[in-house]
Amino acid sequence: AFALDELNLLTSELGQLSLSSLIGDLLQWLFVVTVASFKQGSTTQAVAAFASTFIVILICIYGIRPALLSIIKKIPQGQAVDEVYVILILLGASLMGFVTDFVGSSITYGPIILGFIIPGGPPLGSILVEKAECFVMEILLPLFFIRIGYELDVSSLRNWKTSVVLACIIFVGYFAKFLGIFVSSISFKLRPRTAFLLGLIMNNKGIIEFIIYFRWKKYGYIDEQTFAVLIFSSLAMTAIIAPFTGMLYKPRVRLASSSHKQIRLKTIQTTPRASEFRVITCLHNEENVQSIISLLEASNPTEISPICAYVIHLVDLKGSSAPALIPFNAKQKRIFKLSNSRSSNHILRAFENYSRNSNGPVIVQAFTMIAPYIGMHENICRGTRRMNSSYFSYNVAVIFIGGEDDREALALAARMSGHAEVSLCVLRITLHCKKGAEFDSTNKHKGRDNCNHKCKCKGKSKEEEEEEEEMEKLMDEALYDEFKIKNMGNACVVCREVVADCSAQVMDAIQSLESNYDLVMVGRSRHQAMELNDIEMPPLNSKNTEHLGVIGDALVSSELFEGWLSLLVLHRCGRPVHK
Repeated sequence: AFALDELNLLTSELGQLSLSSLIGDLLQWLFVVTVASFKQGSTTQAVAAFASTFIVILICIYGIRPALLSIIKKIPQGQAVDEVYVILILLGASLMGFVTDFVGSSITYGPIILGFIIPGGPPLGSILVEKAECFVMEILLPLFFIRIGYELDVSSLRNWKTSVVLACIIFVGYFAKFLGIFVSSISFKLRPRTAFLLGLIMNNKGIIEFIIYFRWKKYGYIDEQTFAVLIFSSLAMTAIIAPFTGMLYKPRVRLASSSHKQIRLKTIQTTPRASEFRVITCLHNEENVQSIISLLEASNPTEISPICAYVIHLVDLKGSSAPALIPFNAKQKRIFKLSNSRSSNHILRAFENYSRNSNGPVIVQAFTMIAPYIGMHENICRGTRRMNSSYFSYNVAVIFIGGEDDREALALAARMSGHAEVSLCVLRITLHCKKGAEFDSTNKHKGRDNCNHKCKCKGKSKEEEEEEEEMEKLMDEALYDEFKIKNMGNACVVCREVVADCSAQVMDAIQSLESNYDLVMVGRSRHQAMELNDIEMPPLNSKNTEHLGVIGDALVSSELFEGWLSLLVLHRCGRPVHK
């Protein structure tokens, strides 16, 4: 978290993704504490040290933490924590170091345990940071780096061969970790640039690395030469990661500076009068509550145009390691305690009360956002994208060949085309039968649709069958032309037309579709027209063909769309009613 804060990435999507690895660091420290306890003279002493450390942790959790929470409850609203408590806690850090050293663990782990149990955020955590941050960052931290430089002996790098081999091993470890993170991120559909930066950031531990190396040297685990190589390797990684992150990380464009091509935004002018009016309001303190409520009331909420207000109380991130967006629920106080801010409780309850007593319908969804002020706007913009329905985006592909089921799929696509955030691609495949070619529908892909077709044709003359087939084609063309006319000028709808002479060309046309579709829609029945006897379709599953149809089965049986496909197969039930 310290390294991310230095790179100003703590509130970014990349930074929050990196913070998910904190659980690994926590387990690492627990493992180190266990190992330190067992590195005693005898087994009895090791077990006693481990048990004593465990008892100290229990006392901190069930004794000291409840005492700190009771202190917070006694603080009057709007007042700061008494400096006596601040001094006692700072002295307690030294005392905890003495206790853990006395029971056989390390002096470092006592302050760490105390830091874990102190409630983060205001009022206690923030005041501790405010009082101690300047002294720690401006005096103690530079002194620690001076101590590292004092312990670093460059002249110990006499054996260059050993130093180079050790440096290569270290960088191979860095690269292996980077490669593992990069590959796993790509497999979870992260962008390559984001995966690359995540791999770099995860190799940067900041000051924690120097503390670990210093302890290793102090206890004799490594010699002077190894210590020097480790320090220089960490400096080299930091020198690589910092500029690369600044050059390559480009967060999403903010709402105020986004172009129309990048993000389609709803404005007040383009919002229909008979639709929900959504607003986001951000507050820092209680002084803003009355003015915001008055503004919402003046915006005239009505039954046909209610107001949905997303109220966010902004709290500066102090005394906490990670930003958070906490939903407010007055009935679930346990969730709200995570913010440790009674001012948030008063502010958000005021909006809840206004929602219940307003003259018009007002829906309030309240949140508390804890983040550094320097990057808080990025969190708000990301929250806006999640909460605003105008950012709903859905890409649909429709494969239209013909037939009653394909017309059902096209009819559903016509309904979807009215949604401004749905992008449609209709692939119209016209089957061109070569002269002399015949269809064979009796031996291939025997499914329910083929059986239905046979039943329909039973007892009909050849002329009647041709007339019925011609009527089907006319209905296909009429519905397709109606769809194109309706969506003329609609930038979200794209129609592609392909003529196919054989099954292979049909599959080639389907494969030409891009792979970034959320949904692919097809009709189930594609009877004799798909079974051209010149080239057979790929081997299909007869059970799937019965339920999915020939095209649907071909889609799920192949590696189209990179193996990721949401398929909707439509089938018309009953006889159509023509008016």
